[in-house]
Amino acid sequence: VKRQNVLDSPAARAAFRIHCRYLWVVQLAAWLLVFSTILERPLWCTQPHTMEKVEHPCYNDMYPSFPIPYLSFNQHLWIEIPLTAVIIADLCVLSYSQETQVRSG
Repeated sequence: VKRQNVLDSPAARAAFRIHCRYLWVVQLAAWLLVFSTILERPLWCTQPHTMEKVEHPCYNDMYPSFPIPYLSFNQHLWIEIPLTAVIIADLCVLSYSQETQVRSG
């Protein structure tokens, strides 16, 4: 695997230090995104074609689910958006620090 080097500039080195310092926050955000899916209502509970075929699919033995309180779609978005923004911000900082120079010729 080829590893991209940090650019030789003070701004790029500072960006890379920021990335390294807050990498644990990015990893935590990724894990929280994974675990937040537990609180998301299963697809078989919300898909109209499943609800037409099976009465109360969330409470049917054919479609197992746990009796836990689920978050609404909007509540889940309030969790997903900030966590995803943390990951995107880190990717932007990292790509800034490792930006490759385009050479002509």
